[in-house]
Amino acid sequence: MAVRWGAVWSEVFGGEESGAFSSSAWRSLSEAHGLPSGAFGADEHLAGAAPERGSELCAVVESMRSLAAAYAARPSEPTLVDSLERLAFNALPAAMLDDHWAHQYLTQTNAVFAGLERPLDTKASAHGGAWHPGSSDAEPEVLLSSTFGNTGIDATAYGLAPNFPCCTVNFLQGWPKLLALGAWLWDDGARAQGLRETPVVLSAAFLPSRFEIPLGGFVELHTDYPIAGPDVPLRYSFRDVRVPLMLSVRIPTWADLAASEVSGPDLPRQAVGEAADASGGRPSVLLIEVRTLGASDWEVRFRPRWRL
Repeated sequence: MAVRWGAVWSEVFGGEESGAFSSSAWRSLSEAHGLPSGAFGADEHLAGAAPERGSELCAVVESMRSLAAAYAARPSEPTLVDSLERLAFNALPAAMLDDHWAHQYLTQTNAVFAGLERPLDTKASAHGGAWHPGSSDAEPEVLLSSTFGNTGIDATAYGLAPNFPCCTVNFLQGWPKLLALGAWLWDDGARAQGLRETPVVLSAAFLPSRFEIPLGGFVELHTDYPIAGPDVPLRYSFRDVRVPLMLSVRIPTWADLAASEVSGPDLPRQAVGEAADASGGRPSVLLIEVRTLGASDWEVRFRPRWRL
C-alpha cells in the first residue's frame, strides 16, 4: 500500500499529481533495496540489496499490482510498466514451478540451494536473541532460518505452502492481473491524458492476448515478447472494429526510437521516433489511428539501446 496509495488517491480525486507519490515510493524502494530480479529485499523486513537476502513472493505479485495501478494514474511514465515487466518475467517465474503446484516463500538473487536450511539456535531467545512465535526457554515450536532469522527453515524450499500459506493464496493473482494490463479502453479518447475524443485502446503490457472492444470487434496481439528477445514484433490484428479507433502503444524507456519501427495498412515502415509525437520531449506512447474497416494489421518493433 505504500506504493499504491498515491495511485488510489489519484483515482478518487483525479489528475496525475497524486500518482507521483506512487512513482516516488517505488524509486526509493528500488534505490535502497532493489534486486536484479526487479524485486526488492523484503524477507519479513526491508533487507537491502545484498544477494543473500530474500524477496517474498507476496511482495512480487503485490508490487506488480501496485505498479499497474500507478501506471493507470500516470500513463506518462512508461518506466512503471518497465519495472512491472521486469518483475513478471524474472522474479515471478523464478519463485514457482512451471505447473504452479510448488513455489518459494522467499527467493534469493544468488540462491545455490533451495530446501530446508540449518535452523537458528533459538535457545538464546531468553537472553535477547531471536524471537519466534511461541518462543520460550523450552524447545521452540518453529525452527527459524539461520539466514533470515525470522522465517522458517523451509522459506526457500519449493512446496505447496512453505513457511506460511499467504503466498499460496496470493501468487495466483500475478499472471491474470498482468494480462488485464495488456489492453485498456478509454471510450472518452483519454481526454484526461490530453489525447483525442476518438476511442483509444492502450496496449501497456505486451502479452499474447485478445481484447473484445465494447464498441464492437476485437484486437488481438500476437507476440513472443520478451522470451524471443526484446525486439521481436508486436503484431496487432483488428477485426470488425468501429473506426476511427486509436491504438496507443507504450514506448519502453529502453527503446531506441530511431531504430524501432511501426508499419500498417495506412503507414509504410517508419521509425517510431518519426511516427510518435515528440513535441514534449521523449514520447511515452505511440499513437496509431486505425481507419480501415473490417480487418487491419499493424506491426510495432521496439529495438533496445545498447550501452556499454
